[in-house]
Amino acid sequence: MPALQKFAYRAYSADGVRTVRTLQAASLDDAKRVLWNEGFRIVDIRPRRLRLPSLHQLFPSFMRVRKSQVILLTRQLATFVKVGVPMLEAFAVLHEQATSGELRAALRDMMMDLGQGRPLSAAMNQHPRIFNRLYVDMVRAAEVSGELDEVLSQIASYMTREDSAVRRIRSALIYPVIVLSLSVLVVSVLVAVVLPAFVQLFGEF
Repeated sequence: MPALQKFAYRAYSADGVRTVRTLQAASLDDAKRVLWNEGFRIVDIRPRRLRLPSLHQLFPSFMRVRKSQVILLTRQLATFVKVGVPMLEAFAVLHEQATSGELRAALRDMMMDLGQGRPLSAAMNQHPRIFNRLYVDMVRAAEVSGELDEVLSQIASYMTREDSAVRRIRSALIYPVIVLSLSVLVVSVLVAVVLPAFVQLFGEF
């Protein structure tokens, strides 16, 4: 009996619901037959190959998603929700536009979760390095209230203000740090070069 392989697929069910999932089958043809027998119209299906560890998995501290990228993603998602773009289609666009490898991987995983019927907040909760607890809790509350687009816009605005405040604090600290560094350098030169010269000079008298 041939070993089963895992296949990732995108398809539409008989009632028009888009599905993004995986299944196990002996071959690609067998996988297609399973889906056809269940009434699915296949959009894309391919073997799910073993992936080597990505750079962000090997060196997580050097490959973090920048806050500016999360802000842009949040604003774009708010716009998609507001104009009525289906969530899976919105995430497909966001995935194609993402420039961060970690963000692209997270969006791909979230598409799989959404395709399996999980809510957006649950999909985001799987990626705490990108979406913190407050972010996820606000999205979860918005899903209940039906105001997801407004809440996403509020989150983006809050993150923008927070990021601006952090940048101002960093800018304000740059000058004192430079002055302190120069002071330490000057003192070091005095102690290492000038002071020994004076000691030698006065020692000759």
